[in-house]
Amino acid sequence: LSEGRVMAYVKKFIFPGILVLAVAFYVYNHGIKDLFTLGAVKQVRSQGIEELEREVEINEKEFWDNIRSVEQLGESYKKLGIKYAEMKSWTPAIDTLTKAIEHGQSGAYVHYWLAIAYANRGNELQNTQDIDMAIAGYTRALERRPSLTNAEYGLGILYFYNKNERERGIEIMNNIIRKRPSFYNAHFALGRFYYETGEKNRALSVYQNLYSLLDSAADSPRNRELKQQCSDNINQLMFELSSG
Repeated sequence: LSEGRVMAYVKKFIFPGILVLAVAFYVYNHGIKDLFTLGAVKQVRSQGIEELEREVEINEKEFWDNIRSVEQLGESYKKLGIKYAEMKSWTPAIDTLTKAIEHGQSGAYVHYWLAIAYANRGNELQNTQDIDMAIAGYTRALERRPSLTNAEYGLGILYFYNKNERERGIEIMNNIIRKRPSFYNAHFALGRFYYETGEKNRALSVYQNLYSLLDSAADSPRNRELKQQCSDNINQLMFELSSG
């Protein structure tokens, strides 16, 4: 069964309005190293890490000289923390985004990026505390912006694979699909979830429904790729069901 890859474009790592995001879904056998690999806010992409670190240094100095600059310092921490996350430097991302929150940047996207960093570091180090922090971060992000589907998706992945709360993970993916049928990542994840829990008929139904959705969507190279992936999963499942 091919791994549900999925979306990325204009973005690649989750969040804001300016940033749409892309999420890569990895099969448990390979770990979930890169639960998400965010594309990024254009504003951040335009700056190098050295420039952002220098900006933080300047704003830290200004902060001590003039307490009114706290908001500016928090914004600098946020941009630098996101950049670290893009580079997959999870610990610096966690440290810097935590400082951003301490300096007034407590919006949904900061918590979301922080959750991404905790989730990835937790998987790399097999650290359950980091996974719990990631779940808390996704939850805070959703409290601030309930429509942040990528945060909900991240929760589903973590509950299913890391917390072994498989029914909860399945419920979350079903909920995403009900609200946003065009969020194709959730279909691939749900199909994989059912497959791994031995419910191959339900997995087949998920992929068949997804194929119909893709078939009625506007044609594009990406949609054709997803349809092919979906078709491969359908054929594999039909083969396994007929021979089992």
